[in-house]
Amino acid sequence: MPVRSSELVRVLVSGIGPATCLGLGMDELEEGVSEASVVRETSPERGRLRGGSGLIREFDLAQFVRTQRPYLDPQSRAALAAATMAVQSAGVEPDEVNPVRRGLSFATILGNLETQALFERLVDEKGMRLGSPVLFSHSYPNSTNSILSIEFRLRGHNQNFCGDLLCGAQALESALLALRSGRADLVLAGGADVVAPALISLLSRDVAPGSPPPAQGAAMLVLETQDALERREGYAFCELCSVACCGTAGAASVEGMAEALCRAVGQALQEGQVWEGDVGIVFLSSGSTFFVHAAEAERRALARFSQVPVTTAKHFVGETFAAGFPLECILAADLLNDGFAPPRVTFEGKRGGIEFWVEREPEPMMGDCALVIGCTTHLAAAAVLRAL
Repeated sequence: MPVRSSELVRVLVSGIGPATCLGLGMDELEEGVSEASVVRETSPERGRLRGGSGLIREFDLAQFVRTQRPYLDPQSRAALAAATMAVQSAGVEPDEVNPVRRGLSFATILGNLETQALFERLVDEKGMRLGSPVLFSHSYPNSTNSILSIEFRLRGHNQNFCGDLLCGAQALESALLALRSGRADLVLAGGADVVAPALISLLSRDVAPGSPPPAQGAAMLVLETQDALERREGYAFCELCSVACCGTAGAASVEGMAEALCRAVGQALQEGQVWEGDVGIVFLSSGSTFFVHAAEAERRALARFSQVPVTTAKHFVGETFAAGFPLECILAADLLNDGFAPPRVTFEGKRGGIEFWVEREPEPMMGDCALVIGCTTHLAAAAVLRAL
């Protein structure tokens, strides 16, 4: 079993905030996922969302932030709500951490598309001179970064990631590196993609058979060094031991994706100084929605964890793009805090031509770590979280 190094800076998850079609906050997410967490590929639940359309329900932003703004893109609104929930659950007071030591690492794939489309429509109709400068300033992919930085006085490390379905993992990896290298004491990290219903309908045409449909989502975590958390006498859900992102070198085959994912898992275990026997549950954040080989690549990469429960939020909240990987990490942090693997429904086979299912109750986790994995044709990622 690997020995933990005294020189490794411990990074703790002190706050979590999800916004999905199930609702805003952990209570709604837990309720949806706990109904039937582990589901086989043949489950009739695949492709169905407990949240219905996959859209985040209407909410009043004033319940989360007091700052009045004349306009906000839907993505920025959801990211603000998720970030506020994360900061509130962390119990961070405005003056507890030096603003220069507070950072942000945020991911989005599609950006503020709704605002960009609205601005372009106004320019087409009225001309460039009458195009709204307010809308223009909200149309950039990094506009949400600026809004979050201003709202929470994040004056230190600041990065924006725009990539494929796993850019949320890259945001967490960057945050972890900033904290361990001494560039920050606290980092707000995660991702959001809140696309218009019309675009969700359009993207649904490219979904692989039986995969979760596209949906809106935002997921933010507060990450702190152990020293910083102890100084302010805060509480943590769990430890974020490692995040590893590995490129596939463009290998779109099952073999190429599985090789990259195995490499990411091995690197995450090694960097987190965790033995594979410590893993008590696995969370999937794959690109199987759009990449047909992703599910098989995951199966091969998880061969050594064959006795470990496997679950995912995607069956209940849909494909939330940049929010997907951070959302699985949020669910992992919450379950590690409880110490119980979620209830599960498994497909046992057929008897007399009738499918036979078994529902199992929540049970204590066999290991104290959770593994979050995902892969696409371009990137594979793995994160290890440990119970405290």
